[in-house]
Amino acid sequence: MTIDWDLQEAVWDEFETLEGADRVPVGQNEVEAELVENFHGRVEARKFTFESDEPATMAGGENRGPRPLEYFLAGFALCQQVIYAKNALATGIEIESLSLEANGEVDPRGVLGIGDAPPGFVDDEITYTTRIESPATRDEVAQLVELAERHCPAHASLRTPTSFDRQILCNGERLSI
Repeated sequence: MTIDWDLQEAVWDEFETLEGADRVPVGQNEVEAELVENFHGRVEARKFTFESDEPATMAGGENRGPRPLEYFLAGFALCQQVIYAKNALATGIEIESLSLEANGEVDPRGVLGIGDAPPGFVDDEITYTTRIESPATRDEVAQLVELAERHCPAHASLRTPTSFDRQILCNGERLSI
């Protein structure tokens, strides 16, 4: 893994600025998703476009992109990687390589509303393995893990309930349900 240690001072400056700030600009994360055809969707995030679909082995799926929950797990893994890198720079703990594998099982009956199966991950569980290669001591790596897991927004959002503020528009008019 490549961490540009020239960024260390910029990360320290970011920490220092935010610690002393009375008002902090909130990081805005926004996506816009559109159903293209059947289960094929397209999302725009900033200036990036990515696509999702169900595998061709599923009725109506054409495998034109990862499943939505694969993006969900990818967001979880990538968010942790960013937080690991920022905290490695902030603490000076060197990382030679970092990879994270995440998975979760979903019972298709829950997705289709069949029986009592819930639509989320089976047993409300995501399993993940983080692999770290580092010349740092085991205690230093443990400190880095604790920082990354405590401060990762995706990890925190999954650890604690997140509320939704939704609007449903039907033919341009708000639908109250």
